[in-house]
Amino acid sequence: MAERRDVLAGSGSTNFRTTWAAFGGLLGVTIVVITMLIRTLQHGWGPALAGYGADPVVWLVTAAPLALGLLGFFTGRELDRARHLARRLDAEIEVRNGRLAEARRATNVALAERARLLDQIEEGVAYFDAEGRLGAERSPAFERLIPHAADVETVDQLLEPCGAETETVAIVRLLLWDHHDASFEATTAMLPRTWATTVGRRARFVAFHYRPVRDRDGRLQRVMMIVVDQTALGELRAEHDKTLARIDRLGMAAADVEGYASFVDRVHARLEAAEQARKGADAPSPKLLAILNSLKTTMGLFAYGGAVSVCHQLEIAYSVGDRTDHLWAELRRLWRTQAADVAKTLGLERGRMLSVAPERLVAVRQALGVSDLEAARRAVLNLRCHPVPRVMGRYTRYVSAKSEACGKQVRFVVADSADEVAYHEVQRMDEALIHLFNNVVTHAAVVGAVVQLTVGVLRREDGGLRWMVEDDGAGIDGDRLAARAVQAGLRTEAWAAEADHQAKLDLVFLRGMTTTATGDELAGTGRGLPAARACMRALGGDIRVASAVDAGTRFELWVPGQASMDLRRWHEPTPEPDKSTSSADCPT
Repeated sequence: MAERRDVLAGSGSTNFRTTWAAFGGLLGVTIVVITMLIRTLQHGWGPALAGYGADPVVWLVTAAPLALGLLGFFTGRELDRARHLARRLDAEIEVRNGRLAEARRATNVALAERARLLDQIEEGVAYFDAEGRLGAERSPAFERLIPHAADVETVDQLLEPCGAETETVAIVRLLLWDHHDASFEATTAMLPRTWATTVGRRARFVAFHYRPVRDRDGRLQRVMMIVVDQTALGELRAEHDKTLARIDRLGMAAADVEGYASFVDRVHARLEAAEQARKGADAPSPKLLAILNSLKTTMGLFAYGGAVSVCHQLEIAYSVGDRTDHLWAELRRLWRTQAADVAKTLGLERGRMLSVAPERLVAVRQALGVSDLEAARRAVLNLRCHPVPRVMGRYTRYVSAKSEACGKQVRFVVADSADEVAYHEVQRMDEALIHLFNNVVTHAAVVGAVVQLTVGVLRREDGGLRWMVEDDGAGIDGDRLAARAVQAGLRTEAWAAEADHQAKLDLVFLRGMTTTATGDELAGTGRGLPAARACMRALGGDIRVASAVDAGTRFELWVPGQASMDLRRWHEPTPEPDKSTSSADCPT
């Protein structure tokens, strides 16, 4: 607008009225001068001047400047008016062009904002009827969140890529419309509730909700499907879980610096062993798979959840024959980054601090003072021992986190014991114990019920340890195990018919033996309990199972004294990786 005012104000600074009036006057004067020159040449100067006032023609010629000036003035005024209108029109056009440009920019910003908002879609809606036909009234958001929705006509086709089988959808429709006593919520629970997909190169997490649409008589007409984009919520939840996992890692490492240092050494040793096992191998060897399973178990103990997920992806990739180089690189990256974070935050690179109770130092001095080497040895060993609940604290956190992730309730209880154990004694059995705890969460615990997991430790006469891991869950069905073993080709029908109950229970230690339909990061792959037994036998001990249906399960583990109390480890400033505990080197 300021530019417009400037243009309009300057439109009258130059005009044609003055110009044309001056031009007309000059032309008139020129005509008078020419007329006087002609008369002077004809009659002389005197007569020409004398006849100037008496000749009418001369008066007309003399009035010519005024007439031509007036004519020029009025002609110039019209030209000025035309120029003024032209300039005003140009200014108006320029102003309107500016407004159009501003509107265009505002429109582009609005379209970009609309696209951004649409990219963060809230909800989409569609309907299906008793025949499974999708209604035409689908919101645009629905087709943006479900990219294939525009190309399908039935709910079966819509939900199949989301993980629903056609038969399941047909059963749901049958129950909803033909069995009026069926619960709508319980029936639609058979349909997909969540779906992970990719829209516009961005991973999205979509939640499904189902609502009934009924007529006035209460009869079901259609089912409303509401899809909700939970990508942002999922990303926030993932970031929250990542933060909690980091806090858990730092807390566990700070509470047990010695145990964490040994854990780091073990993981490094297993990663190196995995690299050696992968070299020159076209297919995964049993040793490599055992190392991978050991890594998954060991890393999960100290809340390295991201690395555990990558280990599980590696197991899946090996089972289907996919490439694994990028997964191994990701596993090493995660481990290097997260381990460095813990070390830097806690200052572990500056050395390891070990606390020793003063009264135990007195016992050592007294023992050494009487030169009783055996008593001194026992006193030194006792320096590293702690009450069982303190040593088992990290397992309490582990079981609590895993059971919560599975939506189950498992109460971890440490049985009273007068004996004390050292951290390194327990660390040697990490894999075996974690596999047993995972087994309780996966198989013994059920949603909606509280299962108690009890762990007890007793010192054997030879200095070794005897462990008891017991739950009051569903128990193990030996006959079902035998049937699964026959189905998998691990045992014959004749063996299943003749085997006693204990022999059938021992099938849980067979590699590949599981009663879970699909495996996940926690358990269900059929490798956990075989790895637990392999590690116990590598320590010179063993594991035994006792169970009955609806009566819980009890595992007993034992290791000899030499494996439990190895004095040489305490003379080393940095404990070497204990390769004997790796399930990769354990006989199966």
